[in-house]
Amino acid sequence: MKKFWILILIIALIVGGCTEKTSNPSDEVDINKETNEEVKKPSQDEENIQKEEKISKEDEERIMVQYNDLVTKGKPYAILAFIDEKISIVAEENGDKMIQGLEKLQKQYKNEYTDILMEDDLVKQNQLHKIFGYKFDKRKVENIADEDLKALVVEILKGGYKFVTLDGYFYPMIDYGALKKYTPYVSDEMRAYIKVVSTESNHLTWNSADLSISWNELGNRLLQAERYLKKYPESTMKDEIANLYMMYIGAFMNGSENMPLLDSDTNRLNDKILSSYKDLIANHKGSITAEVINEYLGTIEKNDFKIDEKVMELSNNMQQKIIKKLNLGNGLTDYNEQ
Repeated sequence: MKKFWILILIIALIVGGCTEKTSNPSDEVDINKETNEEVKKPSQDEENIQKEEKISKEDEERIMVQYNDLVTKGKPYAILAFIDEKISIVAEENGDKMIQGLEKLQKQYKNEYTDILMEDDLVKQNQLHKIFGYKFDKRKVENIADEDLKALVVEILKGGYKFVTLDGYFYPMIDYGALKKYTPYVSDEMRAYIKVVSTESNHLTWNSADLSISWNELGNRLLQAERYLKKYPESTMKDEIANLYMMYIGAFMNGSENMPLLDSDTNRLNDKILSSYKDLIANHKGSITAEVINEYLGTIEKNDFKIDEKVMELSNNMQQKIIKKLNLGNGLTDYNEQ
């Protein structure tokens, strides 16, 4: 179990950057609701980018040359400004490339920004705490007295990040929810990707060792990630979703501090989790997740519903089986070393 919680922290740092304090999950366990709807484009009223007529192939090529040059020299906020101006007039294929290039640069600068915020014996962190306490509020940015720190915070926000806290420190995290405004200008695959990652970004799964979403929502996210991986097996964005899926299935099979597998009164499988397993198996036949959970539950039943080292070892083995069944490859964070 200790190794599992270490993996959770690693995945949180890779996928989101860190966790933020949220309310505890409800006791919901019903995961019957199917969420396999098509990813729809937002209405025009919801968009901040004005739709324009597509341009000639030559002009579009020039735009992409400009974009590629900017990506090699600019910072995330400059890339975002360029995308805001140009994404509506290029083909969906190039819209995808713009978002992918942005994300790659955001990941790179997330580490750089984090290092800057943690240097000088945490002087910057202490200044941020004086203004924000332990919860970041954009409305208070103007109250930062240090002009250099204020400029840094503004640059980070304009670069498509948000601030979250982990162990009392402020970290920049990619705000995938902010990418939703670009969905009218990208492919179905990219829209589906943005939907999965923005769901996690908008409300992180973990608050330390506690689930910060309901068990019902955990099941829905798990199945949504599987559908993406099965529909787009060759996706260049596959690793991001694969890591999310493994985080979700790990939680679903191992429980959490506030939703443990083991019932403290009976020393057997938590009744609410048992019910959710049965619901998933019954209502999502044909999914790899349901197949694996069915095998997992079968072993637990044979073990008189007791959770011991044998069951936990099976959990690790089953997760390795999932990696092979979904052909998740080598892009997983540490899972291939279990």
